[in-house]
Amino acid sequence: MMHGSQAKKSPRNLQSEEHLFFPSEEMAVEDKPKESAVHRTVVDKDMVDWFAQLFDSASMVPHFTPASAIPEEVPESIQLRSYSLRDVDQKGLYLQDRNLIAAPLQGDNSAQEEILSVLPNRYMDRARIPLILGVKGGSQGISCGKDNDPKLQLEDTNLIHLFYNEEEAKRFTFFKHYNGTHTFESANYPGWYLCSPLEAHNPLTLTNHPGEVNLTDFHFQRK
Repeated sequence: MMHGSQAKKSPRNLQSEEHLFFPSEEMAVEDKPKESAVHRTVVDKDMVDWFAQLFDSASMVPHFTPASAIPEEVPESIQLRSYSLRDVDQKGLYLQDRNLIAAPLQGDNSAQEEILSVLPNRYMDRARIPLILGVKGGSQGISCGKDNDPKLQLEDTNLIHLFYNEEEAKRFTFFKHYNGTHTFESANYPGWYLCSPLEAHNPLTLTNHPGEVNLTDFHFQRK
């Protein structure tokens, strides 16, 4: 589990967290609700283009589901993307005891950085940029759990399987907001965001008080 604080770890282990949102284009300007700083967002063209590539083709409409999601039946366009996630203090992520730990990853430690595996959630409003997040090449998902109180944790799964499973995918899905930096809001627990600790070598967690204590703004770069 990745909730709460932990003792400092050695530089040989690391991880991190974040949030998102998008107002509907159909809303009249005067009808749009006022947004707090954490909700303000601008268009992330790279994501918009990716979603369009996946969902606007005749062969891949948003709610098409094959009889079984075996590799041979998955369209070639459905491929995991890889991204690095670093907080605004430039702390990257590494794996330790099924936790994502946030720490500076430079020099000899840079090889320890854990790269995120990412797929869109095709069952949710794409204007909000819903992303299924995982690690280890998509063999583990970054989950907010199933309990009343969210807890960030890694679960053994398959991101391609989640792409075809609406119910299962929700707890691994985060809405990504972009406003120069990126924030990630849990789809399963609205108002809870990925957050990175101020002090290095502590785990990535979730917070419902963005911008107050931990870091909820991230750099999100495709690899």
